[in-house]
Amino acid sequence: MELSLLVGILAVVAQTDAVREYKEHSNNLNKYQIVSVECEGGLNDSGYSIPIKQKVYLKELGKEGTLGIICQNKE
Repeated sequence: MELSLLVGILAVVAQTDAVREYKEHSNNLNKYQIVSVECEGGLNDSGYSIPIKQKVYLKELGKEGTLGIICQNKE
């Protein structure tokens, strides 16, 4: 029962505009590292972010497998 509920919630979340835009700017490697960085949502120079309570908790690794810069815009 809980598994089907979780799958249903994930299916709904996957259809949101934020997730669609994230996929558009993703490098499609699907490798992530856990982080905890304050960040504004949306497109940054360092990539697209979807924060939860003003923080990003997962960062997609770069094509080289490195973490790279998180939530940075050019000043």
